[in-house]
Amino acid sequence: MGQERGLYQTDRRVILFLAAKKIIEERRVDLPEEEMLARLRRTLMKEGRLSPAIINKTIGLPCHQVYIAHFGSIRNAYSLIGYTSQRNCDYIDTDRFGPTS
Repeated sequence: MGQERGLYQTDRRVILFLAAKKIIEERRVDLPEEEMLARLRRTLMKEGRLSPAIINKTIGLPCHQVYIAHFGSIRNAYSLIGYTSQRNCDYIDTDRFGPTS
C-alpha cells in the first residue's frame, strides 16, 4: 500500500510538472522587436492603457522584463509605440527583480 501511494504521488508530480511545462512553453514567445512593439500597440488599443500587470497577463506578449531587456526600459518601449504612462515608471525601469551584477 505504501508503494502504491508513493507511485501515485510521483505520477501526480510528473503530471503537474508536465502541465506547468506546457503553460510555460505556450507563454514563451520569440519575436522580432518590431513584432513585440506591434503586439504591445495592439494590447494598448484593446486595454486603453499599459502596465507590467497588463503586459504579463496578455497571452502572446513577452513579460515586461523582456521589454526592458530589449528596449532598455519600459518607458522606451512605451515611447516607441507613442504611449506615455500616467504612472511613474521609475520602479519598473530599475528592474528590481532582475539580476544584480
